[in-house]
Amino acid sequence: MLRTTLRRLLHVVLARVAEPLQRPVWGSVRILEHRADALEAAATRLSRRLERADEDEGAATAPLLLDAVATQHAGLRAAARRDREVWATIEGEQRRLTELAQRLEVVRREVLFELRYGRTERTADQPAAVEAKVLNEAKVAAMGGAVRLNVGSGTLAVEGYLNVDARAIDGVDVVAEVGDLPFDDGTVLEVRSAHVLEHFPEEELRRRVLPHWVAKLQPGGVVRSVVPDALSMMRAWSEGALPFADLREVTFGAQDYEGDFHFTMFSAESLTTLLAEAGLVDVEVVEEGRRNGLCLEMELVARKPEGGGSGPA
Repeated sequence: MLRTTLRRLLHVVLARVAEPLQRPVWGSVRILEHRADALEAAATRLSRRLERADEDEGAATAPLLLDAVATQHAGLRAAARRDREVWATIEGEQRRLTELAQRLEVVRREVLFELRYGRTERTADQPAAVEAKVLNEAKVAAMGGAVRLNVGSGTLAVEGYLNVDARAIDGVDVVAEVGDLPFDDGTVLEVRSAHVLEHFPEEELRRRVLPHWVAKLQPGGVVRSVVPDALSMMRAWSEGALPFADLREVTFGAQDYEGDFHFTMFSAESLTTLLAEAGLVDVEVVEEGRRNGLCLEMELVARKPEGGGSGPA
């Protein structure tokens, strides 16, 4: 009976010794290991004596075992307490380092954005790269309060829209950069773009282009975006339905001139997130995987809230 009781006590003690050892921390773990080894050795020696001895000798030996267990367990509790204190210190430092890393990342992105895309003060001898100008005043007037812009139209003018491009070519109604539209904020009903967004780095879309478009929209106005559907194209290429050369050209642009380079790619999910970050709501995927020449494209539509916010909420 005594042997059974003492063996149960040993199992409980050894289980408690094992628990702090699951959290090794430098000096604390060495203390725990040494004391656990000492406790295990003492308990083993006493247990063997009990196995060889009768009940009377076991009764005399039991206090020695209990004293050894109590002494070692007190040391283990102290070591475990130090262990918890060390862990608490480490976790606090980890939180502070994480916060610092997040702040540094914000600074890094701000600095790189300003270096690469930031605007500088224009002087008299430094005019804008493209002077915004309305070429078709009559068409603008005819639209009244329902101005619809087809931004980055190039040679593909779209009926029912004011076609906007940085070049004064046939079919263009307004000459302007996509991020410098010559319309008052809150006056445009729709901003449409087809194969435009991929020509800008995502950070510039997030910080400049999309917020500018949203600011121009009336409350309830929409942004309609057609872009290459990266996932559909990669899927088609993997299935042998899209040549690698087509995938490469659509992904990186034909690169025939300076404005024909692609800087990013989209999935329906990633573009939805980008539009939502710009403050748009009710983002709808109109179509995915639609064939357009070499490209499989997708079309998304999103709405400016009726409250009239001009940027991310």
